[in-house]
Parts: sequence; structure tokens; C-alpha cells
Amino acid sequence: MDRIHIAITPVVNGYEVTSSVVENTSIPVEIYLYENLGTATLGDYVGIVSASDLHLRSIWTGVAMPAFGNRFVRTANLTLLVENKETADAIAANILKGAKKLKSDLAQELATSTTYTL
Repeated sequence: MDRIHIAITPVVNGYEVTSSVVENTSIPVEIYLYENLGTATLGDYVGIVSASDLHLRSIWTGVAMPAFGNRFVRTANLTLLVENKETADAIAANILKGAKKLKSDLAQELATSTTYTL
């Protein structure tokens, strides 16, 4: 079973959206894709990693990594500040949709088998 925690919290200038994978069996914990700035700071949130990009994207560990060849990085936690509740709700819905698609796509990759008659 895979479970994702998504929280929308009111803050002074809007809403904070946080998310993390809290239980995983078929998807990795590091599903959140961010731009890599080549520094110890993450860039903009891009979305949930796709199954085809999963092994192409490095996992960000909190230290600077070269941006060349690592335009995007995966991380285990998402934190976004947005101005209104509608945007926060839309982000939460997109996280859930992307995670479900990732799980489905990974299951299809794993379910591929071929039987040969010799």
C-alpha cells in the first residue's frame, strides 16, 4: 500500500502545502520534482516525477550538485507557499493525480512478461 500525506495550512500570507510519502510499497519516497539550481537550495517545484524519468533524475540530498546534466532533482518532501485556498487545493489534487499515475505506470512496467515456447 502506498500512502501520501498532503496538508494545507493557513499561514500569514496565504497557504502552505506540504506533502510526503508516508508509506510506500510500489512508488519511491522521492517523487517530488524540483528544478536544480546548482546550489544547496531547491528551485521551483515542477510536479510528480514520471515513471520514464524516475531513474534519470538524481535524488537531492540537500547539498549543491551541478545543474549541468541534473536540471531536475527528486526529493522526499514538498513545501509550497501559495496565495489562495483554490491554488492550494489544485496543487493537492495534482499531487494525488500524479502519484496515482506514477503508481499505475510503474505497475505496468513491472507487469510486463513474455512466455516463449521452445
